Amino acid sequence: MAAKFRRARRSAARPRGAGVALECRAAGAAHTAFEMQAISSRVHAFMLALINGERSMRDMARVLVEQRLMPAQESEAAVRAFLTRLFEESETL
Repeated sequence: MAAKFRRARRSAARPRGAGVALECRAAGAAHTAFEMQAISSRVHAFMLALINGERSMRDMARVLVEQRLMPAQESEAAVRAFLTRLFEESETL
């Protein structure tokens, strides 16, 4: 009898399906974060492919804009940050 009371009490405290909605929102947020990480990884791989010893940072930024991977306002700073991080990581090896 006590189990029935507890079960009924939980149902009254939380509307039916509320847990499912919370789980869907959490899954949606995780999915969005995963998508953003995947896009970032693709852009980084593309930038790595652009490194050939002849292109400048501005040339690389221009290619990113031409390929519509990044807005012009962000491209040069993003390339500089990426190359700086690559250099710093190579120094720690």
